[in-house]
Amino acid sequence: RLSFWKMIFVRINRTSPFLSSIGDQCFCECLSLWRITIPSSVTKIDTSAFGLCRSLEFVKFERSLSEIEFGINVFPSYTALLVDSAT
Repeated sequence: RLSFWKMIFVRINRTSPFLSSIGDQCFCECLSLWRITIPSSVTKIDTSAFGLCRSLEFVKFERSLSEIEFGINVFPSYTALLVDSAT
């Protein structure tokens, strides 16, 4: 299972077709994570995947939200979610 718990800097290649899910607490407490783009290959985001990411302000999706299975408390409640209009 891929996990970046409490990491300071994370870079994921968005063009990778192999990233299909983001696991439980994968980015939990990544305090410096403030913006992320969820690639169109992702179909599932598990519980608290971005839990306690206090700096996370903006999440962009390259796929319709209705096509993604979400766990519980995936993002902090104050995080802005944007779906790419091109999808």
